[in-house]
Amino acid sequence: MPTKMKRNSKKIKNENMLLVFGVILLILCFIFDKYIFAAVQSLKNPFFDIIFNWATAFPTVFAIMLFVTSLFMYENRKRKWILPLWLSFFAANILSYLLKFILRIPRPEGIQMIIPILHLIDYSFPSSHAASAFSTVPILDREYKALKWFWVLFALTVAVSRVYAGVHLPSDVVGGALLGYFVGVIFVRMNERIPKKNRR
Repeated sequence: MPTKMKRNSKKIKNENMLLVFGVILLILCFIFDKYIFAAVQSLKNPFFDIIFNWATAFPTVFAIMLFVTSLFMYENRKRKWILPLWLSFFAANILSYLLKFILRIPRPEGIQMIIPILHLIDYSFPSSHAASAFSTVPILDREYKALKWFWVLFALTVAVSRVYAGVHLPSDVVGGALLGYFVGVIFVRMNERIPKKNRR
């Protein structure tokens, strides 16, 4: 028990440090948004176009972070984490859109995007792509620590791709990443509190 408590205490400490770092980074992005945005835009070239156009497509995020990962978990007898994975993904997405409509921060350079079917303006902050990608990281880190940096790298690529595409400012993706990651943390903690006999 003491070992488990010590491990949990370390995990909470790391999460708190990450939260502080994320908030500081978000503040810095709000200050230097335009400069960072311009720097990322200056990187445009055919090679990055291929990588970031692939990463920025929502079906890519869905396929890798949910569909393929769920199959992987199913095959590795980690089925109890499949539902939290999906719930975290969609909860982060829904929360990001709620915040978009509450804050109504316009996209960079006057770009206006419309949500299909609903015909509503899709505002900028926070990035729902970044929120969705980062929402799965805590769960995947919990079960596949050896692949941790792959998940983080993929989520970062998705986030940067939104700035590269010119549809989000850096603060949008940092805000989305923070939102998504801590939604994932909440679902990890909720699932860990469920008695093992009630899990499937």
